[in-house]
Amino acid sequence: MSFSSDLRALSDRPVLRCLAIVVLLTFSTRLDPLSSSVLDADIWWHLRDGNAIVAHHAVPHQGWFTQYSSHPWVDYSWGSEVVMSRFHHWFGLMGLVALRSLLEIAITLVLFQILRRGLRSFWQAVPLTVAGMWAIHHCLGMQPMLISVLMFAVELSLIFEARQRKIVGPVLWLPLLFLLWANLHIQFIYGLFVLLLLTAVTWAVRILPREWVSKLQPTATLPLVRLIGVAAASIAATLVGPYSWRLYAVIFHYVRSSALYMIITELQALNFRVPEHFVLVLIVAAAFLVLGWRRSRDPFKFALLVICTVVGFRMTRDSWFCALPALAIIGDRDASEIKQKALPWLRKLAFAAVTAFLTIAVFVLLSWDSRTNNATLARAVAAYFPVNASAFVQAHWFEPRIYNDMNWGGFLIWALPDSPVAIDNRPDLYGDDTLSHFFLVQQGALDWKTDPDLNAAQVVLLNRRTPLSKLLARDERFHLVYEDPLAVVFTPNIAPSSSRQ
Repeated sequence: MSFSSDLRALSDRPVLRCLAIVVLLTFSTRLDPLSSSVLDADIWWHLRDGNAIVAHHAVPHQGWFTQYSSHPWVDYSWGSEVVMSRFHHWFGLMGLVALRSLLEIAITLVLFQILRRGLRSFWQAVPLTVAGMWAIHHCLGMQPMLISVLMFAVELSLIFEARQRKIVGPVLWLPLLFLLWANLHIQFIYGLFVLLLLTAVTWAVRILPREWVSKLQPTATLPLVRLIGVAAASIAATLVGPYSWRLYAVIFHYVRSSALYMIITELQALNFRVPEHFVLVLIVAAAFLVLGWRRSRDPFKFALLVICTVVGFRMTRDSWFCALPALAIIGDRDASEIKQKALPWLRKLAFAAVTAFLTIAVFVLLSWDSRTNNATLARAVAAYFPVNASAFVQAHWFEPRIYNDMNWGGFLIWALPDSPVAIDNRPDLYGDDTLSHFFLVQQGALDWKTDPDLNAAQVVLLNRRTPLSKLLARDERFHLVYEDPLAVVFTPNIAPSSSRQ
């Protein structure tokens, strides 16, 4: 008995809890090196867009930086790009590492708060948060989507708090959240779906026969009229921005598209070749088990979990969409009888300040120990992207018409600012037909000899492992002018007139 009391007293010590939170907030740095923050292929065109938006004080409405510049285009992550570009402008590549770390910390804290508030237990919330962040870590690259994950976690926190306390107050913040979210990233649609699902379930419960409603949980639902008002205000808030209703046209395009789900690996289903995919399965299975074990008859939780699981398992990149609701459901138990001690605000502030200081100190020490700085990050980028090949092209040609590797289009937008790329990873700009055509040509599956984009190019820059690069090396119409362990550069045998003398 005394041992149990001593253990409980030890677990309540602020120093121990502070250290546990610091470990919780920094453990993700052990899953991937800090340099991975600058190795995402889409970072670079986002940075270039952000810089252009800041310079011109306007958002693009056509395909900037591409040979398809006449195509209409909606830059649905323009707000996130501005934030990314400012961090890079102020701190260099280390700014991107810092931004990603800050967003991961914020997601971790929100998820921990959801679980701690629901379970009423600090030490139960810690391992569940660790499992959740591990399961979605592969989704948390340095992309605008990272902000969507944070926004979605905040929305779940507000909704589950409102339902647990049976008050509408927390969800009144949602229109403001969606106003910000819709101007940061297009995946606000996921959050809007959850809000509309909650509204639809609340309405359905109201029209069901009374004997059916008495068997459902919770017995007290949120006020329907206010909930409809919040949903309507949230939809209206998503229309406030430079693109307004055009955001929904882009969403409709993604829903109808098929090519990008075959070409882009991260949009394909989970392959279960990494441990976090199995952790995700365990979390989702645990959520279904919890609903059964608690004999839950909450239609909102069940519908939310089923639909989010289908979407999350269909697209590897969006598996956070099922992990976060599953964890929120696991943590949402009826613990109203458990009362927590109210701590003085000064003590809370001191605890938060010390935790923040130690977390920053750990990141600084990790950066120093791993020698992560702007110079080493630049070398990591050069080992992953065609930095040297781009420099060669820039030194020998002035604004050449370029044909490039699909996966490097985003980087070349950044590295060759005077040369519009032939293709990059913006599916909504190019369309299914163009994406499929470029993909098949570069895989050697189509008649590449008659490809108009390839034949019109003055410079061809490809990954040396691409099948097309091996075919061009054997074609007498093209001449290899540069190669390194990563990239190759070809030119037509007729020298381009724009070549520098």
